[in-house]
Amino acid sequence: MIPSGKNASSQFAAIKEAARDLFITQPQIYFASMRGKLSDLPMTNFNIGCDFAERGAMRDAAMRFRIAVKLDPTFAQAWHNLGVCLMQLGDKDKATEAFYHTIRLRPNDEEAHYLLATVNPAAVPRDRWPTRMPHNMVTRFFAAAAPYYVQVESQNQYAGPAVCEQKLLPHLAVKTGLNVIDLGCGVGLAATAWREKAASLVGVDLVPNMVAEARGMVANNQKLFNEVIEGDLYQPNDIGIAAESADVALVCSVTQFLGDLTGLMQGLAKWLKPGGIAAITVEPASSQAAFGVVPATGRFGHSAAYLQDISKTYGFSILLQERVHLYPETTAGIVVIKKGA
Repeated sequence: MIPSGKNASSQFAAIKEAARDLFITQPQIYFASMRGKLSDLPMTNFNIGCDFAERGAMRDAAMRFRIAVKLDPTFAQAWHNLGVCLMQLGDKDKATEAFYHTIRLRPNDEEAHYLLATVNPAAVPRDRWPTRMPHNMVTRFFAAAAPYYVQVESQNQYAGPAVCEQKLLPHLAVKTGLNVIDLGCGVGLAATAWREKAASLVGVDLVPNMVAEARGMVANNQKLFNEVIEGDLYQPNDIGIAAESADVALVCSVTQFLGDLTGLMQGLAKWLKPGGIAAITVEPASSQAAFGVVPATGRFGHSAAYLQDISKTYGFSILLQERVHLYPETTAGIVVIKKGA
């Protein structure tokens, strides 16, 4: 049927508009987009590299980051990302080179220094040796892991909470009505065993997502924690726990993200009652140094001597120090310390 009158005019107008969109507007948008991409090829390749990396295609991602730094040798984040990809691919020499470039362009880049210490400890000057895992690295990792943390650690057969409870209980004169603090509490795995023993159970964690998960945790048909505080163990004076209020402190699978334990020990000395005790787990050091990044794990290890020295410095006696297994076939250490009367 052939349209006529107003109906024909409206249909021809619609066809005309559709043709304009198809043959003029859309090509204009496409070529404008292409001009934008061609005018900033380093960023275009960087973005493609990030997309590959998110999908786990590290070789493809590394290729794109290489193109980005070839086109723009001052592109610090592309060098950084290239180093991360090369780490994942096991190419330590080229990863070291990439992190060197990052640090040359961004001398105060904590993450680049930390990752360089992980991939090649000998390449890091002593005055830049990491003393803590960079804040952003910790928060990014645990923010992503928070919703699945209980299931993941269950699959990993994580025994840290049971080990801490087992090693602490023999040293407690009273085993109920306790005021317990869980430092670096995560979602509350270590705290769960203490709910029935605790009059008060307070958690502290750095990562907002972990804090949110912990606040929603339930044990024995009641809220797990009485309170969960978002705080940095490097800044104990900013954490709202009353002085000499705790009988027991749990520091379970936390020190490997801290490095220097000065802030932690200051907090324990402040928050524990006289005679209060704490259990602290550590991963083993890879050298004779007090503590340092362990290349095999990318986390901090601590020596037994360092734990002894820093405990005594802050007025603690050592009740127990031994090797344990926090995961099957993975050796770690635990120290149980007591605050002086």
